[in-house]
Amino acid sequence: MGFGKARPRATAAHTLPRSRPEDGSCYAKNNLSQEEVYHAGKGYVLTEETRREMRESARELLSEHQRADEAKMDRVAEKQQANFAKLPPAAEQTPFMKENGIEPMEGIHAKGKNTVIPLVNSSGEIRSSITIKPDGNTVLAPGAQRVGVYAAMGGCEAMKNSPAVIVAVRPEEGAAIARATGWGVAAAIEESNVKAVMRGLKAEMGDKPVLLAVDNMPEKTVREIAAAVNAVTLAPVFAEGERDKGLSGFKDMALSSKLGIDGVKKQVTACVDREITKVREAAAKEQSQERKTGRTQELSLK
Repeated sequence: MGFGKARPRATAAHTLPRSRPEDGSCYAKNNLSQEEVYHAGKGYVLTEETRREMRESARELLSEHQRADEAKMDRVAEKQQANFAKLPPAAEQTPFMKENGIEPMEGIHAKGKNTVIPLVNSSGEIRSSITIKPDGNTVLAPGAQRVGVYAAMGGCEAMKNSPAVIVAVRPEEGAAIARATGWGVAAAIEESNVKAVMRGLKAEMGDKPVLLAVDNMPEKTVREIAAAVNAVTLAPVFAEGERDKGLSGFKDMALSSKLGIDGVKKQVTACVDREITKVREAAAKEQSQERKTGRTQELSLK
């Protein structure tokens, strides 16, 4: 009995791609049955001009899809505006409002036991809505704009009159700050939407400080958003041991902390005051630098 290298047994068909020399087409051959299957094929070489045309065609197709999406969102927005024209603000607490300690305020409507909140763009135009059911489930208006829209807790007018742009994620967080301060607060609804909301409001509201109210957002996400829009993080500071009990946001402070709603007001207004002071100091420094530069240029011309 030999112990040399064993030869492979041809017990299965092996298909090998090859090229037929007479016409260059490709085929596969079964090594057991010798059956050959031919695949007709052609080779194409794209010129730079052809590639340019293909890219342009793709861009045009994408633009058509975007225009169609925008037209659909505009139609939904018109329907939402008509609906809210007939729907008065909530006069009493809905189950969602009662559970989260939200008093009736501008920007919150009720339809039966459902809480209905309009979502507006940075100009204050209603573009969508969110419906919060008694069990806490939320429904966004189908086909509506989702990026850059927010719930104006306290109302759009209150946001315009506020000394700072404050953005939270959840409506209940925004409502707690609005109730404590009397200022309008934007609730972005989704974490992925916070950056777009902050950018839009920052462009619309000029030199106001921009603050991100932190709840349970991951620290990395908070840092990324703050850095992208040059925002300041606004995080609640609880009494000793309260975070260990699961308290995290300003709503929790207002409802479950011994600091209460007054604690929310003190912490938020203190942070806003600090940021306003920084903005004013930076503006004064810039003006002083401009005056020095102007004097230097005058002296150089004499």
